[in-house]
Amino acid sequence: MSTRYHQAASDSYLELLKEATKRDLNLSDEDGMTPTLLAAYHGNLEALEIICSRGGDPDRCDIWGNTPLHYAASNGHAHCVSFLVNFGANIFALDNDMQSPLDAAASREQNQCVALLDKAATTQNILQLSAEEDNCVQHESILSRPGLGNIVFRGNTVLSPEDFSDSKRALGLKISSELLQRQGAAEADEAEADEEGEENGHGDELPWDKDEVEWEEDMVDATPLEVFLKSHHLEEFLPIFMREQIDLEALLLCSDEDLQSIRMQLGPRKKVLNAINRRKQVLQHPGQMVDTSL
Repeated sequence: MSTRYHQAASDSYLELLKEATKRDLNLSDEDGMTPTLLAAYHGNLEALEIICSRGGDPDRCDIWGNTPLHYAASNGHAHCVSFLVNFGANIFALDNDMQSPLDAAASREQNQCVALLDKAATTQNILQLSAEEDNCVQHESILSRPGLGNIVFRGNTVLSPEDFSDSKRALGLKISSELLQRQGAAEADEAEADEEGEENGHGDELPWDKDEVEWEEDMVDATPLEVFLKSHHLEEFLPIFMREQIDLEALLLCSDEDLQSIRMQLGPRKKVLNAINRRKQVLQHPGQMVDTSL
């Protein structure tokens, strides 16, 4: 839809363009032309400057893919080309025929525009290559130091190879010192125990395993239900059964519905029922006497 701002861009009616909004300056007519495109097409530099400063898109294209820079270059408006390049327009944009603004200028022998666009393209390529080289150098200087391998980060500090070696040595000395202290303390404890054993008339060998005795002492006062639950790693559910006054004999009579009635969740119920079934199977088919967790 063509508007009065399209006409103002074509006729360089600057006062009207100064009243336009960003939306006004980016409206397209039936051919996709915007006020920005029309100002560039006609070479109206002052109109183009006002339009771009008020939000006109310098890269907006028409239905043929032409940008303002295509039109300015192909029509030989070198002053508009220079402005659009400096304003940041895309000098590598392609139209529907895959032509850049430089190609459009060259096809119509607009030599001054060709020179401007060629210089701009060269400058941008140099800047891009320079930026890529800077990134590579920075990346290598930080992450690819010879002989370092993986950098070790501690907090916000990057350790150098020398610092890393010193840290390893310090850590090794610290660990060695701690091991020696622990070994010395253990030997002292063993010597003291041997002396006590000799005074009490006991030899070096004990007829039982100390760890087993400690476990058995913990279980001396345990009820059959506690032993049963502990053997199946279900001791966390003991408070629930104690609350309902359920002992081992009563638990073996419980069904899934019974466990639901005391508000046990599905997962715990399945674990408890599986343990009950295993217990019943052992009681019904005891087989050969062997050690069992039951």
